[in-house]
Amino acid sequence: MGTRPDRQGQGVGTALMVAGLRWCDDDGLPAFLDASSTLSRDFYQRHGFRVVDTFELPNGPPFWQMRRAPSDGRSKGERQPATGRD
Repeated sequence: MGTRPDRQGQGVGTALMVAGLRWCDDDGLPAFLDASSTLSRDFYQRHGFRVVDTFELPNGPPFWQMRRAPSDGRSKGERQPATGRD
């Protein structure tokens, strides 16, 4: 997932993230991803992801492997529209 630089900070990425994570929560599934910058790592942490490991490519930037456990706060099948804002 990525957001064009001119659309960042407008809630577009958050809306997509919230919608996808609701599906994971409804089905009781964890979510996994790799963050490739400190900005994206911090964004994902705000959405409940935790760093589980870090690795670096030769001559490249660090990557953070992240996991988010499913939330218990919702019952299966109760999907709601994403708001796009926290």
